[in-house]
Amino acid sequence: MAATRRLSNTLSHLQSFSPDGLEKCRRQLLDGLNELGVTDIKMLKQRTKRKMDLNSSGELPSFLTHSPEVQDETWKVSPVPQRLQCRTVDLGDISPANTELFKRALKSSACGIQTDFDDGHCPSWSNQLLGLYNIYQFVHGKMTGVPLISSAPVIMLRPRAWNMPELNLMVDGRVIPGPLFDFGLHMFHNSKVMIKDRNGPFFYLPKLEGSNEVKLWNDIFIWTEQKLGLPFGSIKACVLIESILCSFELDQILFELRHHSAGLNCGMWDYSASFVSNFGDRTDFILPDRKKYVSMDKQYLKSYMDLVIKACFVVVLLEK
Repeated sequence: MAATRRLSNTLSHLQSFSPDGLEKCRRQLLDGLNELGVTDIKMLKQRTKRKMDLNSSGELPSFLTHSPEVQDETWKVSPVPQRLQCRTVDLGDISPANTELFKRALKSSACGIQTDFDDGHCPSWSNQLLGLYNIYQFVHGKMTGVPLISSAPVIMLRPRAWNMPELNLMVDGRVIPGPLFDFGLHMFHNSKVMIKDRNGPFFYLPKLEGSNEVKLWNDIFIWTEQKLGLPFGSIKACVLIESILCSFELDQILFELRHHSAGLNCGMWDYSASFVSNFGDRTDFILPDRKKYVSMDKQYLKSYMDLVIKACFVVVLLEK
C-alpha cells in the first residue's frame, strides 16, 4: 500500500509540470549537454587524476599562478541583489521534499533558506519530484499557509553534487547529471517569476574541487540566461568551499564567477573530510575524533576561514 501511494504521489507531482513544459525542458537539457560538452564522467576523471598525482608525488597542493586576467586589478565581482545583502541568519539543509519542514522554514524570520537537494535530502525519484513541486508551488504563490515569495526568506537552491546522476531521466540515451536536472527544471519553471519579483534565482554550489568546475557552472549560467531570455548576470550563486583543493584557488573561483557570484561560504565538515579523501594515507594528516576536536576554533579550520574572508574582502576593496 505504501509503495502504491508513493507511486501515485510521484505521478501526481510529475503531472503538475505540463507535458509541453517538460519536453521543452528535456530538449534544453540536451542542447546544454551538447553545446557545453557537459559530462560528469569527464569531471570525475579529472578529480581522480589530480588525487592520484598528489598521492604518487607526495607533494602538497599549492596556490595557482594567477593568469593575466586574474592579476588585472580592474576586474570585480558584480554587486549582489538587494535580497542577498542581509544574510545574518540562513537555515541550512532544508529539503523541499519535507513539506512541513519547508513550510516552517518559509514562515520563519530567517534571512534565507538553503533549499537543499544535497546533504539534507534523500534523492529518491519521488523526493526529487516532490521537492521541485513544492518549490514550484511556493514560487508561483500556490502553496498554502506560507508567505508570498516577496516576504518570505529568500530561497537558495543547493543542487546535488556532480557525482550524483539522475538515473530516472535519459536524454538522447545519456544519463543526466543530478545537478543539471535540479538546476534545469528549477530554472525552466521558476526563473522568470523569481526575476520578475527580484527574488532569484539564487543557488549554493556544493562539493566543487577547483576553479575549473566553477567555470563550468558559470558557462551553464550564461548559456541558460541566453536560452531563457534572462538578463545577463541574473543568476547568483554562493560557492561552498568544502575542499582543501578549492582553498588554494579562491581568487580564481571569484574571477570565474564574477558576474554571477553571491560570495563564498565555509563548510567545515566536508572540508575536514577532504583532508581524509586527499591525504588519508599520510600520517601527518591524521585528524582526531571529529566530535571532540573538529571546530572552527582549531587552527587548520581557522586558517581556512580567514583565507576565505580575506579573498572576499580583497575583492570588495578592489570594487571600491
